[in-house]
Amino acid sequence: MHPVVSTFVTIVLLVSAAATPAGAADTVYFAIGEHHELKSEILGRHITLLVREPEQNNVELPAPVLYVVGSDWRGRFAHMVSTVELLEASAHIPKMLVVGVDLPDGNGVLIPGRDQGDAAGAEEWLQLLTDELFPYVEEKWSAAPYRVVYGASNSGLFVLWALFDRSDAINAVVASSPMIGWSPEVFNEKFEAWIAADSPGERGLAMVWSDDDFSRVTDYAPAFAERLGRDGRDWLRWSADEVSALGHVPPGDLALGLRQVFSDWAVPSEIRNVNEVVSHFERLESRFGFPVPVPAGPLADLGFQAWSDERFTDAREAFTSVSTYAPNDPLGPAGLALVAHSEGRIEEARTLALKATEMDPESDIAKRVLRRVTAAPVTEE
Repeated sequence: MHPVVSTFVTIVLLVSAAATPAGAADTVYFAIGEHHELKSEILGRHITLLVREPEQNNVELPAPVLYVVGSDWRGRFAHMVSTVELLEASAHIPKMLVVGVDLPDGNGVLIPGRDQGDAAGAEEWLQLLTDELFPYVEEKWSAAPYRVVYGASNSGLFVLWALFDRSDAINAVVASSPMIGWSPEVFNEKFEAWIAADSPGERGLAMVWSDDDFSRVTDYAPAFAERLGRDGRDWLRWSADEVSALGHVPPGDLALGLRQVFSDWAVPSEIRNVNEVVSHFERLESRFGFPVPVPAGPLADLGFQAWSDERFTDAREAFTSVSTYAPNDPLGPAGLALVAHSEGRIEEARTLALKATEMDPESDIAKRVLRRVTAAPVTEE
């Protein structure tokens, strides 16, 4: 395996200036990932990758990896990155490295048991993932050996089959509209052997399809879900979501799947203090086996709630913990600025608010807090 890297950044145009006078529009671009090429000895060709690294406000720690396998990944990659970022921001999933994997011959080559002629088939592609791609990604980026593989349509069938065949290398899969009907015998045989084997450790399986999906999905996925309910094991965390009237590969599939894979990640509503939040993420680290930093969001939520209730001591504790566990996140000083302002320490509040905006000049919260604590007080005449 010889990696070949191209360092240019893939850019997506996201904003035009509808409200700006003609000829004065400012174009805003956002980078969603970098192109890389992997020279595969197994396939005898270069495979294009698109890689999005997570934004880390904490110290740099290895992140679990989401692999997106599919011939249409170029068009869906920006949407998937946005989905991941929204789930990360709300602390419903960990910070993740996202790797899009191109299928130059289309996803029909991933159908297990099908003769592909001279083209590489499912066996070779699975070997590429486990023997070449996974080691390459984990050596090049700060990646934890926790791997979630997403596939849709034929690729959805493939990722299920891949989990059954190589659950030593794959921790969880998200299968959207899996076309099980292409090779049900091969699929069932592989599943039976997998479910009867010794536990590989906790594994995750999430399926999503629509009630108006293709018949190769709707004739098989519900029955497979029933079988999971009947024959599943304690070590398998699974879900099967049938949505209504959204067609083949329904929108929102990735969000549903990742919420299942990391179903216990979000802080439960009954947790009410800093120590409980920290303990929650310590338990997740022990369970999943990769470093789990305590994110700023849940701690800051405690702080904002306490501040709004005028429990300023509790608010100060929560915002101070943000600065402890996420020292580069502006939520810590921004929240402390609100507390100081409410307690009448105006200069301290302004200093803290300025610090928050300096840490992240684009933070809307930091900018709003700065405006609040620097506003002239209202006086009655």
